[in-house]
Amino acid sequence: MKRNLLLFMLTLFSLHAMAQWKTDTRKLWICGHRGGFYDAFAENSLPLFKHTESQSKLKPVVLELDIRKSESGKLYILHDETVDRTTTGTGKIAALTDTYLASLFLKDAKGNITNQRLLTFDDFLTYAAQANIVMMLDIKTDVWVEAIAAVSKASLLDKTIVLTFKIENTKKVYDASQQVLISCLVRDEKDWLAIEALSIPTKNLVAYTTDTTPAALVTKLRALHVPNMKDVSEFTKHKGALLTPDFYRNYVEKSYIDILITDYPIEVSSVF
Repeated sequence: MKRNLLLFMLTLFSLHAMAQWKTDTRKLWICGHRGGFYDAFAENSLPLFKHTESQSKLKPVVLELDIRKSESGKLYILHDETVDRTTTGTGKIAALTDTYLASLFLKDAKGNITNQRLLTFDDFLTYAAQANIVMMLDIKTDVWVEAIAAVSKASLLDKTIVLTFKIENTKKVYDASQQVLISCLVRDEKDWLAIEALSIPTKNLVAYTTDTTPAALVTKLRALHVPNMKDVSEFTKHKGALLTPDFYRNYVEKSYIDILITDYPIEVSSVF
């Protein structure tokens, strides 16, 4: 019990500090995209999340996960619109019942059937409450209010970042909770002006920047103490290759990154 309380307090302290820090590489957090891309595990599965948490050299580790809703109304952890690629089932999850979904098994990256069931968001939250992690929620459908309500009910808003790539969704998240950290896509000054127009306190924001975000804007965000988040995207940009330690170090330093999203969170955490 004391250990769980200590882990929660450490995470709470980290999130509070994150909202106020002057950004520099010493505050770096590593985020595992879909928990990490490791062939021995099914993506978005509980064993994968636990593996990344236990093996990461930097704590707390940030775990990115995808949320969708079934026809029955329950929230699940699933990246694709359909269950075809990652489970033994077929069809769009939004049209599938909980009974059917409960009968499915997850597949690993090579298509092998595992003994793992499709993970519900409620089950993930039960794990998250005891784990030394921060959740990064990629909410794939219009269940913003439902997902945040579930996080709030579990008393985990202080361990959560919500990804938003559209300004209307940024507003939905802030309207749903004034406590949770919100990641906003900041490609250019136009994006930032739209975010500013929402009058969300900067302590609630994380800037998701890109390689084309102007340097002057990154500097402006740093002056406002808005953490900078970027994605290495090894599988989409680098043919799935783990890059050199120098690449990750230089990428973080040159881009003033505070949260680095990677497909290889365990290996990248050891670089720093």
